[in-house]
Amino acid sequence: MTPILDPRFLRQTQFDSAAPAGTAVVVHRFEREGELQLLVHRGKTPLRRARINVRPEAGDDRPAASAPDLGGPRAAPPAAAALDLATLLRPGVQAPDPTDLARGGYLSITSSEPLPEHHVVVTAGDEVVLDTRRLGPQSVFAVTLVRPGRYRLANAVTGHEAAVVVTYPEVGRARYRPPDPVEIECGAKGFGATSFKISPAQGIIFRLATESRIQLELVEPDDGPAARRPRPKASFRRPAPPPAS
Repeated sequence: MTPILDPRFLRQTQFDSAAPAGTAVVVHRFEREGELQLLVHRGKTPLRRARINVRPEAGDDRPAASAPDLGGPRAAPPAAAALDLATLLRPGVQAPDPTDLARGGYLSITSSEPLPEHHVVVTAGDEVVLDTRRLGPQSVFAVTLVRPGRYRLANAVTGHEAAVVVTYPEVGRARYRPPDPVEIECGAKGFGATSFKISPAQGIIFRLATESRIQLELVEPDDGPAARRPRPKASFRRPAPPPAS
């Protein structure tokens, strides 16, 4: 499924890898074969279940459902799949069919609507395979920041912080094209730097060498040169006295 991006996400200023939404996405690689249970929570309350079937066949980009069942061998599962949490949680939506995925394949998780205080847990029996509140090396978190300004970057698991500065775009004759995404590694000692500077709509890919919950929040917006220009000070001029009669 392909989530439809709401235009309000172009003004999105808060991001949380526990509940990826809008221009943020968690991508997890599944190595364990078998049927997995995915559960979406709001706080401590479980809301909706879904199933993931990780199968050993080599990846074939065709979804298994696209091949008719003629009694022959099953179609190879896809190497990648996507899940829109907002669609999954929509009232009246029945439990979805299991998501087929090849062993070693990738599931991307996001939401086309904001889902604060939510998180996703995937289990195999009693074993937790994925918890979006504590992502690890099998996952990446990707986000695109559009609104210029300074963002507070934090790993809520380790407590490390840094700053991400989205520069204000320069107006020119050439059409603006965002640079390639920048990669930031989240390790036990932090992010490798205390500040990062990127361009508007330039993506960030977080590589997670330690347990991580990545949070970004705009703390100082940048509305461009006009907004930064000092305003003229107000002054009072006493009116001239009327001429003597």
